[in-house]
Amino acid sequence: MRCKIIHKVFCLVLLMFTAVGSYGQPGVAVKMASYMEEHPSCNLYVHADRNVYAPGDTIWFKSYMLSAHKSEVMYVRVVDARRQTLVAKQFPVYDLRSDGWIPLPDTAVAGPYFLYGFTDLMINFSPEDAFVMPLRIVPNTERRVELEAFATNGDAIERGAKTTIGIRARDQKGPLVKASGVYTVWVGDSSVKTGRIKTNEKGAAEVQFTYPRLPDSASVRFEVFLTEAKSPARLLLNLRHEGNQASIRVFPEGGRLVAGVLNNVVFEATDANKNPVTAVLKLLRGNKVLDSVQTDGNGLGRMSFVPLQGVMDSLMVTENNRMRKIALPREPVTSGYMLRVSGNDTVVIFNVGMPGSVELVLRSFNKVLWSRSVQVAAGDSLRLVLPADSMPRGVLSLAVLGAGGIAEAERYFMHDPGKGGASVVNVEIAKVRFGAHHRVKATVTVSDQDHHGIKANLSVAVVAAQTLERGHYPTITQGYYYHHLRKVPGIVLDAKQGGVLDQFLITQSWKGYGWGSIVGYRPSGTLQLLSAPGEVYGKVTAKHRKASKVSDLMILSGGGSGIVPVNGEGRFSIPPEDLFARGNDRKYLVLGRDFRQDHDIELGSHAGLFDEGVRSGSLLHFSMPFSTMAVYRPDTFRIFNNEIRLQEVVVKSGKKWEVPITEQYGGGLDYVCKYLVLNCPMHTQDRSHAPKKGLVYRYENALIIYNGAGQRFTMAPKGSFGGAPPPPPSGFLLPEISSPLPFYNPDYSVDPPVGADIRTTLFWAPNLNTGEEGKTSFDFFTSDISGNYIIVIQGVEMETLNPVCYMYNLEL
Repeated sequence: MRCKIIHKVFCLVLLMFTAVGSYGQPGVAVKMASYMEEHPSCNLYVHADRNVYAPGDTIWFKSYMLSAHKSEVMYVRVVDARRQTLVAKQFPVYDLRSDGWIPLPDTAVAGPYFLYGFTDLMINFSPEDAFVMPLRIVPNTERRVELEAFATNGDAIERGAKTTIGIRARDQKGPLVKASGVYTVWVGDSSVKTGRIKTNEKGAAEVQFTYPRLPDSASVRFEVFLTEAKSPARLLLNLRHEGNQASIRVFPEGGRLVAGVLNNVVFEATDANKNPVTAVLKLLRGNKVLDSVQTDGNGLGRMSFVPLQGVMDSLMVTENNRMRKIALPREPVTSGYMLRVSGNDTVVIFNVGMPGSVELVLRSFNKVLWSRSVQVAAGDSLRLVLPADSMPRGVLSLAVLGAGGIAEAERYFMHDPGKGGASVVNVEIAKVRFGAHHRVKATVTVSDQDHHGIKANLSVAVVAAQTLERGHYPTITQGYYYHHLRKVPGIVLDAKQGGVLDQFLITQSWKGYGWGSIVGYRPSGTLQLLSAPGEVYGKVTAKHRKASKVSDLMILSGGGSGIVPVNGEGRFSIPPEDLFARGNDRKYLVLGRDFRQDHDIELGSHAGLFDEGVRSGSLLHFSMPFSTMAVYRPDTFRIFNNEIRLQEVVVKSGKKWEVPITEQYGGGLDYVCKYLVLNCPMHTQDRSHAPKKGLVYRYENALIIYNGAGQRFTMAPKGSFGGAPPPPPSGFLLPEISSPLPFYNPDYSVDPPVGADIRTTLFWAPNLNTGEEGKTSFDFFTSDISGNYIIVIQGVEMETLNPVCYMYNLEL
């Protein structure tokens, strides 16, 4: 692994007020600048066209490096619930952006998945900076199997006692009789019991097992998998026992619960799996109720009270139909600072028994915005107004720094300056109602609060509303403002207003970038970075003394071949530029026929190590709330009152072949569509694109090798990909860096559709630029699926990189 040392010269600029404290310490702005120089944090956002897909669909994406770090390679992965990779692709980065496509396999199993992404520069830093988005793959079948599973004893499950699970299955015709399946009882990642099920004449089955004697923090997951060949269905119950009680955490405004003054306190209720819990909390002093609250969907609720020295308050917690009394999880301190922030700019500081000289510091994530030394006598308070008009929109924190730069109190809040803050997006549609295959013309305007146009770079998608689950779809504004916080819940925070967001921010901190890390840090003046983080490296080792020396290896692709030098120690590296492949081409590292008789070879990459860090970390957390009932009903769309598959394009041929594919021949008029389907009946306008001899294409739902006009098709071997040559008999498939493909945008005014058009992503453009007036236009054609669609607009202002985000509902 090669590294380079970057020597830095710090140019320190103190903002607005001097940051030199009263204790002879270097200014906090200086320390923060040094810390940020040596601990860079990347903020990457990926705009996917939607987050609900079917097997065989394509994910279209555009990435934005919001922290303005220069990269060369964009890595995108789709992983399943067990963190196994479904698809891995790489694309080139141009300036701070990248775009591409991710083809989902036809064999993808329905269920929850994650899309995550990172760049080659990010490999140098923490895997926790990777972008992560949950997505869902739904069944791709005309038969809809519905499955239910439920615990018959509901909330009364106890460790060591019998637990009974009821199962019901049906399809469009009624109960599924004698349907077979398997079940598994999981504790963590270990299965403790497995078995088979078969439904009776009512489509029902029953499973009994003894709930294991587990610790309070552990629980059982019951999984049932109906192994119907045409439409498998899977359900998961996360069964809580009597010891799985909600955990209650206390977050006082300002960070400390101070006795003798009124404290605003946010309570967080979560279950053993870190999922938010809705619970009723009553604050008791003896038998007197001081205050009460019901936690919301984020598990948060706020109360206000005056803690007393020497008095231990308690909480009555009601959840899961059970009540319990616990001591208040946080004991008040007898001396400290209490900090209260209201609105955008009003601050009140209370001093209870502390020295009176402190420094107030207002910061964003990466720089100090304002600081001032103040005097607040013990037993007194100070009210002041921050210079809010000059502050940027975003999450800020105000800290009270005492002796040695220790943060005695800190409060996070969302600052919205109003005018000069978020941009305004407007969408104009030329027509109100549309039928099938109609052209839709849209104009987008991006402006500031005073209606002045803003030049912006946008990515735009038009998708069926059923394919966009907004509650799990992160926006660029969420990524821009909340990426660096301690945690981000599985909701779009911008959709929540006022107090909901504010109480969430009271629970937050800059993860790894708080004052505790910054103030005590001693800068080294150097930053170590990998010289080629995007490379693939390897080593050739001789198996015996008579083995010949290997001086080079060959890279083979549809675009030609290349040589990889091997040094005297057997080491080699392949830089990113040698991994670039156009379209669907593939890159292979080819080995000689007798290579493995005399040599061993190892391949590795820095990206692979980073992947391991992401998969083993906390980012890929699938929410597993406790449940006693689960229902599986696959999504479908309806067209002409018939159920159809949720796919972008369904390829159907009017021909009825009576001979196997291997007995079919190429013809003189063969063509390939943009989706690499040979003689595609859905895209007849692509007849000018001739297939290339020796490449792999999809034909009649199979992968074949095209051998030329008049020649028989050959079934492609395992590991083949459309648009690429078949893999060599001896070699490695390299992680090629693919060039973006154009999105298929039909023009039905020229080429009328053949068959039903059931696209659910009607339009995708990764780069639409607004001009000086802030305007840009685009058009697309409707499909045969009527209903509600959403125009999703995301991007950045060109001059500031501030986020632009808007969603427009459209009835088609």
